[in-house]
Amino acid sequence: MKSTNLSSGPSKRQESPIFRPRDEISQGAIISVEKLRLLEAKARRERLEQQLHQQIADAKLPPAFDKWHGGQIRFQPARRWAFDFAWPDRMLAVEVHGGTWLPTTGDAAKRGWHNTGAAFERDAVKMCAAAVAGWRVMIVTSAMVRDGRALEFIRQALEEA
Repeated sequence: MKSTNLSSGPSKRQESPIFRPRDEISQGAIISVEKLRLLEAKARRERLEQQLHQQIADAKLPPAFDKWHGGQIRFQPARRWAFDFAWPDRMLAVEVHGGTWLPTTGDAAKRGWHNTGAAFERDAVKMCAAAVAGWRVMIVTSAMVRDGRALEFIRQALEEA
């Protein structure tokens, strides 16, 4: 019977925990655990936006420009600011803010993106610039997307436009 020496020192995984997420395997990339957590957090945010996209489609509302239809609208290209959802013919935009009940400190992948002081400041500047440019911007939370309130506010805004 073949024996395995378990005391030969730490394994490579213990020395340097690395993973290859599916979207980066083809590039041969090796990334850190922290990077993997950030990718997972980004995927959660995108699932929330995709859920709202599907709700808009299912409700047969006019399609928004977003990641899945027509591309995001960059209302100020010099700043690279884009809306999560936009109806440029009605000057209506929607921003989805997930992670509103998450802590503001600790592991970057477990923090809320929009709830730190610096992020709130950046969002405020972006919303002010959008208002100056004539946009009506609705900010919705993950809870509002999940329970349908975001869709109802969007429906009302589109009807009034």
